[in-house]
This record gives sequence, structure tokens and C-alpha cells, in this order.
Amino acid sequence: MKLVKRMLGNSSGYALPMALVLMFMGGLFIAPVLVLMSTSLKANMAAEENTSELFAADAGVEYGFWWIKDDLENNQGLGLPAEGEELSPSLPQTTINDVTVDVTVSRNEGEEGYWVTSAAGNTAIQSYVELLPGENLGIFSCGLASESDITLGKTCTVTGDIYYGGSFIHPTDFTHVEGDEICGGLEWPAEEQVAEFGDTYMDEALAGGTWEGDYTIGIGDGVTVTEFGPLYINGNLSIEKDNIIDLQGTIYVTGWIDVDMDSEFTGSGSIVAVGDISLAKLSDYGTEGSCIIMSVDGNITFKKEATVEALIFAPEGKVDFCKGADVTGGIIAAEIEAGKEGTFVFDAEYDEAIEFPGYAPGGWVVTSYAIQ
Repeated sequence: MKLVKRMLGNSSGYALPMALVLMFMGGLFIAPVLVLMSTSLKANMAAEENTSELFAADAGVEYGFWWIKDDLENNQGLGLPAEGEELSPSLPQTTINDVTVDVTVSRNEGEEGYWVTSAAGNTAIQSYVELLPGENLGIFSCGLASESDITLGKTCTVTGDIYYGGSFIHPTDFTHVEGDEICGGLEWPAEEQVAEFGDTYMDEALAGGTWEGDYTIGIGDGVTVTEFGPLYINGNLSIEKDNIIDLQGTIYVTGWIDVDMDSEFTGSGSIVAVGDISLAKLSDYGTEGSCIIMSVDGNITFKKEATVEALIFAPEGKVDFCKGADVTGGIIAAEIEAGKEGTFVFDAEYDEAIEFPGYAPGGWVVTSYAIQ
């Protein structure tokens, strides 16, 4: 019993010094640990903030790239800077990752591309983008191009590429002189692009004057040539039989065009209507220029034989050759149908001479990217 008490007495004598030692050592370590934790927290917060700014600045560069491409394709009107200038005003300020991002576009003298600078907080990125040359929309590089089906009659001949989104139907005596037959995969123009394209011809017609209401050319004598165009008709155009109409300029009709089967068009003025176009005989039409026959929303029907040098364009409708046709240029429509003995020859002149809206650079290549 005395031995136990002695042992307990000795143990209590050591406890207090040990507790004091532990308290002293804890005081030495706790303060540095707290300081380390505070420093680490601040470092992590700074790193997170820098990372957010870096990501935001990088997104701002992509925003600048997108804007350049969108402005070139869709004529947004902000205006790319000339040589040695900065885009003024700058691009609309944006917020990314809760960080305000300022993006500017500039172009140094003698350079073809553009510098895009994106600043987010204390981080900035400058990148140089070089634009690649643009390319024509593929549909204008074809002899025949249909968003859906192409149907050809007996002894038809096509020179040039044939594109179709649905079916290509033809008899065994069909002749494809040169070019490829392509099913699917070709970009079709958007409605806005078609409207803008038509507006260029509207302006040409307006230069010759405006006619309000329906316009009718009465029965002719079968031999007299009537010079017609340029003219903008806010209505429908009707041409009765026995007329020879020599187009001297573009006619643009907000309604439909109907030509009697015993009348014909010559000359080289373009023919554009918002609605359907029904033509009779075309004799050596379009031989003196890059002409277009276009229905913005409707169909184009050739009732009789047609000798045509033109781009024939019905993006929302059908182009139908009821009888023989000899076409040089190109035919682009939602659907194409031709009777027997049709000859269709692609002419690259139209692919090169007619500018379709939405021609964009083939892309871009980033040749410089620096974090500042």
C-alpha cells in the first residue's frame, strides 16, 4: 500500500512539468501553422483569381476571333480597322467568370491579319490571326445543284458537277461529260443570304425606275422587238402572246412573272421575281453578260424551248424545263426537273463573276499567342 502511494505521488510530480512543456511547444507551433494556413489560403485565392482572369482573357480572344469572322460573313457593320488603326469603338464589353473583359482589334501597317488583345483584370492576352482566302459557295460551282431531287428526261447531257440532296433520277441514255455526282454534304444558303443576294438585283432594277402595280405588255404582232428594262415592278408582270422582249437591264418583280407561250425573251438583262416565274421561249438569252434568272421564294418554269446563258436560281422552289433546253451557266434550286434533250453546261464565269453574300474567309490561322 505504501508502494502504490509512492508511485502515485511520483506520477503527479511529473504531470505538471510535462503539461507545461506541451503548452510551451504548442505555443511555438500553433502560430506558424496558422500563419501557413493563412498564407496558403491567400495563395490559393490569388491562384484561383489569376486562373479565372486567364480563362476569361482567353475566352475574350476567342470572342474577338468570332466577331471578325461574323462581321466578314454577315456584314455586321462594325467595320474592321484599316492598316495602323485600332477598332473604334472597341468590341462590346463582356463579363466572363465574373470578370470584366475588354477586347480590341487592331491592324499594323502592311499586315493582312489582325491583332486581338483581350484584357481581364491584371491579365492580358494578345494574339495575331491571319485570315485565309475565301471560297465560293459550292452550289455555284456545279452544273446542276438541288437541295432535294434532280430528274432528267431522255438524252440529257450535263457538263460539270452534279449535286443533289435527295435522289438523282435519269434514263440509261443520260450522258455526263465531266464532273462528279455528289449526294449530300453541300452547304445550302440561308434565307438571309438569299434575300441579300436578291437585293443587289433590286438596286439594279430601281436604277431604271419604279412601276407601282401590275404591269402588262399586251398582244404583239410577232415581229416587233420591244426593249424593256431596267425596271422595278411593285406588282406582277404579264406578257401576252406574240411579243419579242429585248431585255436591256434587270427587271425585279415583287409578285410573279408570266410570259405567254407565243412570246420570247432575248437580250441580257437579269430576271428576278419574289414569286413564280413562268417563261416561254428564250432565244439566245444572256449571251452578252453574266445574267441571272431568280425566283426568291417560288418556282421557275420554262414552258417551251430555251437557249439560255445564265445562272438559274430558285433556292426555295423548283426549276422545270418542260421541253428541250440548252443552258450554259448553272442551275441551283430546291428541286430540278428537265424533259428530254436537255443540254446543261457549267460555265465558271458565273462562279467567278457573281458574288453571293456570306462569302467568308476560308478560316483563320493563329500565328501568335502571348500572355502579358
